[in-house]
Amino acid sequence: MADSGKPVGPELTADFFFTLLFFFIPYGAEQMNLPHLFFIGLGCWVIAIAIVIRMFWIFPLWAKHLSQFRKGLIALVFIGVFVTLFYKPVMTAYRNGDVKGQEKKPIPQAALSQSTQIQGNDNTAGNIDQNGNQNTAVIGNGNQVTNNYARGPKLSGWLVPGSGATPKTFSAGRGAQPCIIPDDHVAVFLGGSVDVEKEFPRTIIQVGSTPRLILERQKDGTLAVSMDIFDSDPDPRIIAKIVRNKFTINPNNYFTTEISKDGSRLQVTDQRDIRVLDIRYINKRALSISAILHFPGFADPLILSDNDTSWRDQHYPGNCVQDTDEPLINILPKHISGEGAIFTLR
Repeated sequence: MADSGKPVGPELTADFFFTLLFFFIPYGAEQMNLPHLFFIGLGCWVIAIAIVIRMFWIFPLWAKHLSQFRKGLIALVFIGVFVTLFYKPVMTAYRNGDVKGQEKKPIPQAALSQSTQIQGNDNTAGNIDQNGNQNTAVIGNGNQVTNNYARGPKLSGWLVPGSGATPKTFSAGRGAQPCIIPDDHVAVFLGGSVDVEKEFPRTIIQVGSTPRLILERQKDGTLAVSMDIFDSDPDPRIIAKIVRNKFTINPNNYFTTEISKDGSRLQVTDQRDIRVLDIRYINKRALSISAILHFPGFADPLILSDNDTSWRDQHYPGNCVQDTDEPLINILPKHISGEGAIFTLR
């Protein structure tokens, strides 16, 4: 502190200019868009407050008239008022972080396609249209923008059980004997037929010696399906793959894909705009599949429609199979055991 016998005018003048310097450095950098760090600005304000308290302490009008306790109490009140006034802008600067560092961060492509202009202060905007390029930025201070980025088709996810009911009986067609579906069995509806099973894992479709559609039952009692969808090229490329209910769509080999809101139905069309898969997870013990299945090494597709099964221009009416050891559909089998497949395609 200054000696009581010395003049304090020059010292107060110097302190005053240093206070202005430290206090306005953050504001100047902000107004001129100069790079600055939050902690540097905060440090400048702390130093400025310390100098102001020192000026108050040695000011001649009350330096000798106020006790140390009263001066300390007044200084605390001053600090409290200062913190109250500047808490919000300081925290805003802290959340914004390092301006210079932000300029180095890559801007997401979606963020370059905003088309909403906001002018003024303390505005809130949502549902910004993300289509188009080189659109306006946000103007003003304290604005809040909620970006809804345009999302593409969902190309991966999980099939989950729906809330549909499993029919107690199923009729494969006119004159066919109704098929009873017990409560402790699961049912797979495909190609106009139904496969009612209790033991797992279960191969539904087999080509040669390779299982192509496999059904499993998980610990919680739900079904888990695995299958591949190929295109019709001579050297087939994968369109979609399902492994124990997790589906993945090839982003380079499909036209459209759609998953229901509840996640129980997946539909996929190929690049020829032909629907190659429509799988519906009716509930945890029932599944429905319509598909056009191409297999590597085979020119003819297996077509599973809602009413029948067809292969090589031959149509096979629906049927009902229950608790069998053989696949429901067996294409060019190498051997047949047990009761035999319902559809043995050669």
